[in-house]
Amino acid sequence: MNLRNKNGITIIEILIVVSIMAVIGASTAPLYSNFLVRTYFKDKTNELVSCLRTAQLNTISGKENSQWGVHISPSKIIMFKGSAYVDPGTAFDYQYDIPKSITISQKELVFNQLTGNASDATTITITSNAGESKTISINEVGTVDVQ
Repeated sequence: MNLRNKNGITIIEILIVVSIMAVIGASTAPLYSNFLVRTYFKDKTNELVSCLRTAQLNTISGKENSQWGVHISPSKIIMFKGSAYVDPGTAFDYQYDIPKSITISQKELVFNQLTGNASDATTITITSNAGESKTISINEVGTVDVQ
């Protein structure tokens, strides 16, 4: 007569399964991290372009009867009301955080209230820790182009 019950699992079997799961988890962590950086990069590029175009549209449409601009600091993209950004901002400012894995060249750009032209033609460079880089160009008439 066999006294052992064969319906359960042993501690060895549990340890083997946990070890396999740990190896799989550790091997996918760098892939997930790189995926997040690439996603942040695309999101911040689109967010910056959208912010520039919205500031221009707000200016042309006369929203709040004022000029609008975009200020880029090391940690934030700020769309502001007025001819220059004043820190701390006003209730009309829109702020977007920049993750530490993304670097955007610091700039400030204001659009002309009557024409929507940019205060100056400029380029903004956005780079990620994953090695991706894009250049956003704004010409004299305020056209935003991503390269």
